[in-house]
Amino acid sequence: MVMQNLKPPSRVDLTGELRRADLDQRVISLRLDDGRVATVLFSQLQEAMFLEFLRAHDKMRLHVVGYATHDPDPNADICLTSIESLEVASAAAPQNTLWQNLAELTASIPEAEWQQIPADLAKTHKSRLRVTGKTR
Repeated sequence: MVMQNLKPPSRVDLTGELRRADLDQRVISLRLDDGRVATVLFSQLQEAMFLEFLRAHDKMRLHVVGYATHDPDPNADICLTSIESLEVASAAAPQNTLWQNLAELTASIPEAEWQQIPADLAKTHKSRLRVTGKTR
């Protein structure tokens, strides 16, 4: 990012998942819904709060309002230079288990496709492939 191309700081309202914290530089990174990254500078007073958020980063999202410098490119990452307010926005949506994903996948397969699966499954798959001429 070239400094002369930056727009002056403007107020931003962002929500994202806390992905990284650098305590030496006092910087955190939020992954936003659109895939961009927001870099947030924080004070020593805010450090403990960010450490708590980082411990539960996979279970919560942060809502940050502050001032940021912007690259003219709307797809560029954002750098917040000051924080006006900070709060937990919401708990992250629970992830489906493997079995839930499998149930959704099998439910999406038409009944006609299920009828083509041999009743004995793998016991006769080699002979069935030879008979049909398929070579998987």
